[in-house]
Amino acid sequence: LGKISLERQANWQQFKQFLPSMNLVPILNPEKFLQANLNSSQRMWIEQQVQRKLPLSRIASRLGQDPLEVAKAFLKLANAGVIQLVSPEQVVTPTIMVIDDSPLVLRQFQQWIGTFGYPIILCQHAEQAINTIKQTKPSLIFLDINMPQISGFELVKQIRMVPDLAKIQVVILTAEQKLSNKWRAQWSNCEFLTKPLSTEEM
Repeated sequence: LGKISLERQANWQQFKQFLPSMNLVPILNPEKFLQANLNSSQRMWIEQQVQRKLPLSRIASRLGQDPLEVAKAFLKLANAGVIQLVSPEQVVTPTIMVIDDSPLVLRQFQQWIGTFGYPIILCQHAEQAINTIKQTKPSLIFLDINMPQISGFELVKQIRMVPDLAKIQVVILTAEQKLSNKWRAQWSNCEFLTKPLSTEEM
């Protein structure tokens, strides 16, 4: 038992020069993650561990695993560039906004996005959306095309005209699978999703 304890202490001392604290939070590096030679179960495991933005100590506790083994696993991922290990103060949680005149769609998004722990802003009235966007500056906006008062594309135009908002990522939502809508979304520098949305698509 004493020998095992000494080996653990030696391992921790060795790791401390690369991993000074178990309070560090793993953050995904999307580009390296996509390029990495990982199978689907490995990718799913990594995504599950980073999505809640918990420190390594909490991850080890949730998994019921030896903190030393968790430290080894995440240090290997960090060395491969798949993740970054940052202090809790450096963690920025992006806010997601959903603009849709359907209460059902808003509830679906609230449920889906809530499971990933992201703050969400729901907006049912497009004419109020631009002021809310200016005040909150979300990182990502899901936006319905067909809404009363203001269309989704008109709202995108308003967003792109404000310098502070122009770079916000926008995902266009529509039930109409028209090629013209896809083209307009691309011209507006937006992604495009067709309703109804499945959990897998999300």
